[in-house]
Amino acid sequence: MSLNRFDIPGETQLPQSLLSASASTERWITSTLFSETSQISAEVPAADTTAATSGLTIPTATQPSPDETVSSADTELQKVDPKPQPKPPAPPRFELSVNAAPIDAKVRILNIAETYYTGIPLLPGRYHVEVSSKGYDLQAQWIEINHEKINLDISLRKTPVPGATFANTLDNGAKGPSMVIVPAGSFNMGSAGKASTSPPRKVRFKHPFAVSQYEITFADFEQFSRATNRSAPNDNRWGKGSRPVINVTWQDARDYVSWLRKTTGSKYRLPTESEWEYVARAKTKSDYWWNSEDQKMANCRRGCGSQFSNLFRTKTAPVGSYKSNRFKVFDTAGNVGEWVADCYQDHYIGAPTDGSAVVVNSCQARSVRGGSIKNIFEELKNHSRDKRAPNSGYSDVGFRVVVDLY
Repeated sequence: MSLNRFDIPGETQLPQSLLSASASTERWITSTLFSETSQISAEVPAADTTAATSGLTIPTATQPSPDETVSSADTELQKVDPKPQPKPPAPPRFELSVNAAPIDAKVRILNIAETYYTGIPLLPGRYHVEVSSKGYDLQAQWIEINHEKINLDISLRKTPVPGATFANTLDNGAKGPSMVIVPAGSFNMGSAGKASTSPPRKVRFKHPFAVSQYEITFADFEQFSRATNRSAPNDNRWGKGSRPVINVTWQDARDYVSWLRKTTGSKYRLPTESEWEYVARAKTKSDYWWNSEDQKMANCRRGCGSQFSNLFRTKTAPVGSYKSNRFKVFDTAGNVGEWVADCYQDHYIGAPTDGSAVVVNSCQARSVRGGSIKNIFEELKNHSRDKRAPNSGYSDVGFRVVVDLY
């Protein structure tokens, strides 16, 4: 068959019997192949027409359809290189605006790195906001942002300056008592030399406060008496005006500070016993705020060398007749004793160490501090104590006031 299919030189020279056998074989093969090819062609339309005309059918490879199963290699490729997924939306943020006073105050958010600016967008959560300005108390607070913007109003408080003085205006336009700011701090209160002043203890004041520079005068108290339609106290014919008010009960003093609170809006009250001694000592550690050898610093019955009182005659002096102590407070020794807020106890066992008052139900006696025109010099020590019945007035007892600044 091969010799017949191809034109090979010398083909005609082959023996006739070989050529006949070759031709017969070729006819049988051709008829058999073409018969099978016809059946396949009926089922498979893609046929090679070029091969058919040459007398030999060559099978052709068919391409897999898109629906056929992909190979394992293709599956692994799809797993390794999937189509990119869209990014999730950014979480919502909400604006924070801090409206601070004074206007030049600095605002910081302490628990994030970003610098604050008005309307800063923040994720929901808790934030530590700090506002500060020179000459004002720093203020810091935690806020929580949930699902809405926040406008935060913060007004800073001026930092009290120790030694600064002021007088609040009453509702009638007059001025209230002259006040001076005393610093925060601590001191050792009491004295081990006497049972009523023992045991000594350290008292600490967290904040500064203001105290009246002078004992409350008749002029001060008469404004209250007129406004509340009450009788003016007796002056013992010593004079009114700038002299310390006397013959007032502990409750009278309380009523006066309540009136001051109402008419000024400021937080007036009686001083506590520990506040009183802190002011009287004025950072000194001796028995008197001055040098004890210089005794002409107070008005007392004997030993002070006072021009107003002596062994045979006593009367009050106008407030401010003697020098002030280092806190700019006058007359803490002598002249008149001063009501304080505390209920009197004859010891300091269990007494407060934070500057607060001793409070007892059904108190029978109130503490009086400072000594008076009825005391001798040795009884004017800054730790000396006295007691009086709260419902009685005395010719040698007055009071001064305090204003809370915080």
